[in-house]
Amino acid sequence: MMKSKFSKYLAGLALILQLSSCESIVTDVQLPKVDPVLAVYGFVSPDEPWINIRVGRSLPIYSRPITGSDTVADAEVMLYCEGRSIRIPYKGSSWYSIPTSAFPLPAGSLCSLVVTTPKGERITGQTLIPTQSAAVSRYEVGQIQDPFGFNEDFVQVFWDDLPGSDDYYHLIAREISVFSGDTSRYVQSNQVVDARDARNGQFSARIPAYLNSGREDSLRLEVGLATTGRDYFRYHLLRLNYFGDNPFAEPTVMHRNVEGGEGVFAAYRYQSVSLNIPYRTNP
Repeated sequence: MMKSKFSKYLAGLALILQLSSCESIVTDVQLPKVDPVLAVYGFVSPDEPWINIRVGRSLPIYSRPITGSDTVADAEVMLYCEGRSIRIPYKGSSWYSIPTSAFPLPAGSLCSLVVTTPKGERITGQTLIPTQSAAVSRYEVGQIQDPFGFNEDFVQVFWDDLPGSDDYYHLIAREISVFSGDTSRYVQSNQVVDARDARNGQFSARIPAYLNSGREDSLRLEVGLATTGRDYFRYHLLRLNYFGDNPFAEPTVMHRNVEGGEGVFAAYRYQSVSLNIPYRTNP
């Protein structure tokens, strides 16, 4: 794979050099015309206070983005679950939202989403609400040496495998900092984990940290763990591995599980823990 990517890099570089050596520039290239399509993204959980569904339009790769051009404010967004249904109202900026308390999502239930527009567009999707929810049970502190010989701190968090689950997880760790009375949260780690990362019935994830003495007595981390299904996992795996500003990166085809357009409708369970990790005392 490395050799293949490197050869593509060399081929691309050679092409650029060849084009730059031409006496004239080709300006009459006909780019393909691709119309935007309806796109829906919704990640729902019974453990979150809001059900949020984003409805917009895709942005073709050859088009020039215009602020607000992907906004869809006139869609009908319907959510069905266990014989119940509710219309989710538009809240602005392409988001349709209701409190989860207004439409509970029972664990193990199959929920369906139907989105239609006055133009006759229609997107449908289904997701199964996970029955189990994993949580971080312990942590360890360690150090590794970077390529330049400097030590880097890390926090390794652990959680137990859930019997009968699909073993797809999404971990987000935020550092909580209080300065002059203001509380800020900075994302320290954002990663997805699957069955390949299991060791002896446990999962773990490494979070970069800085444990030299700071303004406070300890490093405060808020570690959220989502127990997900395959569709949630596949979408976020591709999204986190996408490097849009890399001119040598290959186009990424995002995962979708809806019919009639683009997007993902998936469910997850969520738990978070707060960790107070003492700073290292320097001699």
